[in-house]
Order: sequence, then structure tokens, then C-alpha cells
Amino acid sequence: MAVSQSRQPVTPEPTPSSFAQVLIADGPDASRAKQLALYGWLVGHWELEVTTFLEDGRTHRGAGEIHAAWVLQGRAIQDVWMIPRLRDRTPGIEQLPGAGRSLAEFLAGRVAELDGDRKLPIHVVGHGVGGTLATVVALWLLDTQGSLSARDLAWDPQHRAKLHCMAFANPTAGNSDFATYISDRLGVRLDLIHNSLDHAPALYDTQTLSGLGELYRPHVEEPVVVRALIEALSDELERSGVEYEQPPARVLEGRLNTRLPKSYVAQAEYQHLHAYTELLGLEGLDVDAILDRPAGTDDGPVAQ
Repeated sequence: MAVSQSRQPVTPEPTPSSFAQVLIADGPDASRAKQLALYGWLVGHWELEVTTFLEDGRTHRGAGEIHAAWVLQGRAIQDVWMIPRLRDRTPGIEQLPGAGRSLAEFLAGRVAELDGDRKLPIHVVGHGVGGTLATVVALWLLDTQGSLSARDLAWDPQHRAKLHCMAFANPTAGNSDFATYISDRLGVRLDLIHNSLDHAPALYDTQTLSGLGELYRPHVEEPVVVRALIEALSDELERSGVEYEQPPARVLEGRLNTRLPKSYVAQAEYQHLHAYTELLGLEGLDVDAILDRPAGTDDGPVAQ
């Protein structure tokens, strides 16, 4: 292979945004739009609250943000996670515990500290969208646990960690191939728990989406705005050509809360959050206190 060398040096462009201009794309590559639509919903700006639980029982809370965009002429999605947020980064700000290390590096350190034949239990847990993220993280941890690829750290080559994922009230993260793969890989280590009256697990699946309007009858009649939202989401899913599918889940038989106002939003909030504590026999768990939110509103309990 011959390499030619220019006689004239290349002068860097003065604008600092030239790199961003060639990296970021306006949308997905047209020839791959159907396949890329699976994760296209991630593109945008997301705000998040992060709580770190320390070994001595203390907690550290911080605000973060996620930015995701189409890149490489729309052939991929790239994301940037920032904790704390960019606007909060001032001199002397308290660092989040564990800052400067990736999750794989942190877990590799914990595995190295094990004595003898001890095992390291790892529980990946989440609710709602956090549950969706939990399934993806658990799958990634399992796939990279003994990986020797150049891209990922083999954080536990001897497989001394025992992984388990439990996700509540979560929409699926992918299509039928994802559902099959995560079920095969995690097996009994994957525990998905859904309330039969929770709308969230039915999102993105056109077969279950159509029944959301009548979910709370006869206590709540289907509002026109809910039907319009369901139709709009169904049309978008049909247009994208992506077929989402839930992995097998343990479905709890939900019960309508007739003490609430006859509001679809109030019932949906209750079924998505507070109903899980009752169905699992955890009535003493104060969800609102954990989330540091008011105990309720005129329309019903405050949910995520």
C-alpha cells in the first residue's frame, strides 16, 4: 500500500465546531432507518437524578444529564452521560462517589477483593424506564463478565460474581430478537414483574397498546386524549416498522383503586407505582418518602 504525502501542510480550520459538524447527523441513514428506529427514541436530551448508596449506609444524590444524537452520517447513535450536569460544574463541587471509574472497573476491583471461594452477588434493579435500563445493563454485564474483547474490560474472568436482574413496570428495550436473547442469556436470573393494570409494560407493543384505553373500565371511561395518544404512538410504530416485544414476565393481577377520582391519569399513576407495593405485600414501604415527593395530589398519588 502506497501512502502519498502532501507538499503543503494542512491548516486547521479556526472554527471549534468543525468536528461536531462532520460527526453529528440530522437523522438516521435512510437505508438503515427501519433497523435504527429500534433505539431512535433515545435521541435527545434527558435529565436524571442519581442516588449513590455507600457501603456505610449513607447516600449521595446528584443531578445528571444524558445527550444522545445521530452520528456518522446517521449510521449510529452516540450518547454522553454527565454527572453532575454541565451547568453545575463549578470549582469545588462535591464529586460523586466512585467518580473517575467505569462500572466495569469498579466491579473488577470488588471481585479482586474477594477472599477464598467467596462470591460477589450483584443485583441490578429498576422501575419503569429504570427497569428497562436495568435489563440492558444486566445483559451487558453478563456479556462482558468474561469478555476479552478490545472494547470491553473482562471485569470477572473467573465468573466469581453472581448476577441477578429484577425490573418492575418496565417497557421492553427491544424487539423479538432482544427478548429471545435476554431470556436465553439471563434465564432464571431475569425477573420481570408487571402489574396487569399498569400501562407502562404495554407501551411500544402494538398488540398490547390497543387495549390501554379500556384498561380501567368501568371505573374510568377512556378519555379522548388517551385514545388520540394511543393512535399516534401506534401509527409511529407502524411507520418505523419496528416490532417491540416483551420478554416473559411475572404478571401480578392488578386491582382498580376505586378510592381515587375517576381520572385516567390518577389511576395510571397509582397502578404504575404504588400498586406494586401493595401487590407484593410491601404496604409499609413509603414510596413517596423514598422519592422525596409529596404524598399525593388532587388527582391521586404522585408517580414518576
